[in-house]
Amino acid sequence: MTIFLLNSCSSKHKVVPKPILVKTSVEKPILIKKTNSDSSEQKVIYHSILVGTYDKRPLIIEKWNNNGSSKKQIRETIDKKNRVTKLEFLRNDKLSEFGYFPIAKVTYEYSENKIIETAYDKYEETLFVDKHVAHYQSIYHLNKNGFIEKVERISDFKKRDSIWSELNMSPPSNAELQEESKEYQLYYYSGKPIEIEFYKYSYSKLDGIYPVSKDYIVEKDYQEKYIFYWMERGVEQGVKKLKSE
Repeated sequence: MTIFLLNSCSSKHKVVPKPILVKTSVEKPILIKKTNSDSSEQKVIYHSILVGTYDKRPLIIEKWNNNGSSKKQIRETIDKKNRVTKLEFLRNDKLSEFGYFPIAKVTYEYSENKIIETAYDKYEETLFVDKHVAHYQSIYHLNKNGFIEKVERISDFKKRDSIWSELNMSPPSNAELQEESKEYQLYYYSGKPIEIEFYKYSYSKLDGIYPVSKDYIVEKDYQEKYIFYWMERGVEQGVKKLKSE
């Protein structure tokens, strides 16, 4: 989930953000929808981002809470409980993909002991394996103390990229896509700690909490390693709050 985290293991596919897997399904995509708080009770904040020349560097936060005037920025929507409900990655105020980061919008829905994360491209279509390799939805299951116990990854193996018809070629079969997805998931996420894929790009997160699995290790030397370390500091503070709750 996953630097987002999505990367690609296929020569044909674009590189995708890195997710965190534990369980994959499903030939028919099932997009889970739940009711969020009333839109009138939500607020919006903006964050400046850096992606380097020609968008070739990993996407990082340059400044939290800017005035919304940056050419490249994240628009974060927050509900009345101070939880992120939407992240929109913008270039000149329009949804955009940045280099190796093909995600343009992420939504969050909350129910008891679950956080549901759904990823979209710049056309506001959910991800599908034939084009992005990655899943389009993650369902994080939290225990009573707020730690992530498991995550389900929901993949769309049904939709096909239009490139095949343009090239007058046959698209891959469902079995081929499932195998590609399995290899991708195993390579990037098997046996690794779990975090919520795009929460690092949120200022509010889960009212300041950064849910992770119990085996997650917080990076400690980020201030020496990075010039802009606001994401890493936010993660550290969020995990600290999780453990103190």
